[in-house]
Amino acid sequence: MLLLTNCRKSVAMPLALSFLALPPGTAFSQQNELSTEQTVQKAVELLATALKCPIKNVVDGNTTRHSVFSSIGDEFELGIRLKIIDKTVDPDIDVSQLQAWDTIGEEQPSTYQFAANWAELSSVESDATSITLNCRNGDKCISYYEYLEYGYPIAPDGTPKYGNISVNFDDNRTLVESRSKLSDIKGLCPDQVSNVVLAIKILMQAASTGITTRPSAGAYEFKAAPPVQALIIRKLPGKQESPAGAIPMTSGPLFPTDCKKVSGYKFEWCKIKWAGVEGWVSKTMLVPRADVP
Repeated sequence: MLLLTNCRKSVAMPLALSFLALPPGTAFSQQNELSTEQTVQKAVELLATALKCPIKNVVDGNTTRHSVFSSIGDEFELGIRLKIIDKTVDPDIDVSQLQAWDTIGEEQPSTYQFAANWAELSSVESDATSITLNCRNGDKCISYYEYLEYGYPIAPDGTPKYGNISVNFDDNRTLVESRSKLSDIKGLCPDQVSNVVLAIKILMQAASTGITTRPSAGAYEFKAAPPVQALIIRKLPGKQESPAGAIPMTSGPLFPTDCKKVSGYKFEWCKIKWAGVEGWVSKTMLVPRADVP
């Protein structure tokens, strides 16, 4: 049994650490008891390392698909980024570059980002190469951000991939929405799925018991109003600027900074960092949290 402890509380966690299969120096040390801070930090590191496991390229005819997962979150929020690039020419590419660069030569990979407040997640399920995340009480706590390098998603019959559902499309290449369940984290290395699940369970439980809860003083929350399904984080202030990520309907406390007037807008834009993504959001979509004194 793993026990999370600090000066304020102890939380029993029946999760074995002995089965981890990471490279030397990256696995948890086997101990009967770990401090809260050490355990949480090790879980953050474990998730990042397990997701980096190189995924076998998929070849379909003369097209080779390269996929790379990375963890961009922390102990407060889950943040997973998936980059995919399809090559119809020379498939010999240094896939590790996808971890750090947005472009490879003249080609830009399609990007998917999944994010949630750890405390809002209820469970994680897995099979041989994938995981599924679920929100508490069916809330839409997971943001789904999709940037398609090759344009608007079209189904095989020629119709729009997403039909008539209400979503936010930006420049016909970006989909942003909130979900209560996420089953899109597929194609993980089989020998690392158990490590991904273990790390997620530790971070979920640490958050649900209040160990990693952010202080709420001065906090805001996202004010969702149809048809908006998620708050877009933009690279620069302004609705015309490129999206960088998204915040779901249920997201926990938000801490905007450096709010300022922007030419052409009556309202302010604020800097924000959430689930590993930094950018700007419209302050009109934020309200002070009701649970803040």
